[in-house]
Amino acid sequence: MSPHNVPMRAPRARRAVVWWRSAVIYDVYLPSFRGTKGKRGNDLAGAIEALPYLDETLGVDAVRVSPLGRGGDGEEGIDDDTPVDRRFGDVVALDGFVTAAHRRGLRVIVDYDPSITGNARERRAGRRDAVRFWLERGIDGFHVEGSPADGIMHELRLQLAEYGDRVAIWPHTRPPFTPIPQQGQDLEEFQLQMDGDLIDVPWDAGSVGRALDELSALPARAWTAVKLADRDHARIASRYGESAARTAAMLLLTVRGTPILYYGDELALSGSESPVDANRAPMPWDAVARQLGERESMLTLYRQLLGARLLRGALRSGSLTLTATDTRDCLMYERRLASERLVVVLNLATETRTVRLTAEAWWVVLSTAPGRTGMTVAAEIELLGCEGVILEQRNGGVG
Repeated sequence: MSPHNVPMRAPRARRAVVWWRSAVIYDVYLPSFRGTKGKRGNDLAGAIEALPYLDETLGVDAVRVSPLGRGGDGEEGIDDDTPVDRRFGDVVALDGFVTAAHRRGLRVIVDYDPSITGNARERRAGRRDAVRFWLERGIDGFHVEGSPADGIMHELRLQLAEYGDRVAIWPHTRPPFTPIPQQGQDLEEFQLQMDGDLIDVPWDAGSVGRALDELSALPARAWTAVKLADRDHARIASRYGESAARTAAMLLLTVRGTPILYYGDELALSGSESPVDANRAPMPWDAVARQLGERESMLTLYRQLLGARLLRGALRSGSLTLTATDTRDCLMYERRLASERLVVVLNLATETRTVRLTAEAWWVVLSTAPGRTGMTVAAEIELLGCEGVILEQRNGGVG
């Protein structure tokens, strides 16, 4: 599959009613993302100029924009008094960003820290007023910061339910998914909890496999957000190297849950490009233009993975079952939705490995290695070092 043959995003009419269950979220660190032409610094106006890249080049569904609030380096999130740091614009600029994103069908998520909203005497009313203010402005969801108390979590979930399809991404430190009965409603579906294991997992088959086991053991209605990097963790290519980062990309976009893609990881941005604070390094827009023209670039791989995910419901919302394999350093898991069955096989080693499959007729939907996509394989597959493949079973024969 070449860059000129990458599947386009699926028509929006085909997408799930609960949008965040099948979405891919792009995580923007605003101070390092994009500036307005002719001006110094990165801001919301520059982020508007980047929306065609998110929408047309990548085909993601939502964008988390952070930080916005004033204080320190602007990482306090939004509140009711100083919602937008003047370095990035103002409320009008944020309104413009939300409007521009919505015109493209992109959802907007901002950070929200309940501990900095309101004052001591009117904290609850202040929180509700602040949340309502942003929901009325069209914000589609909140990335909840800190460790809010259960009462605050329940309060926010009930308030979000008033707006239908808004979402909160909860910290992974919170208790397990718990439904809240309210006027006959079960609001469990309004909770998207961050998975706390995958981002810190050692890069070996045993550790990653245990993390996937925990994901697969969640109740059918429970849903998690999954990520491999963010502004407080080292980038994927920095931790694993660029070859393994290709396998990690396939892992992120094929496991059960809502993937959060950290800006620049789709370009293999790493510490080698900015040794100081590499996880917040400036977005290298020149690399975007270069990698778009390269058939085997990291950006091309991410576009292919995002395209495969959009075209196959099993990758978006199917069940996940870890499949036992006796091949050292390899993982195999199945994604299934109704009659659609896909198997993902990942080689986490740098050496070639041969993996026995569970059926005899397979088509390679996508490989992280050159020249493999579109091939047919039988009862086993030889994977190159750091190669991952998505396989589709062909009933009645290969082809």
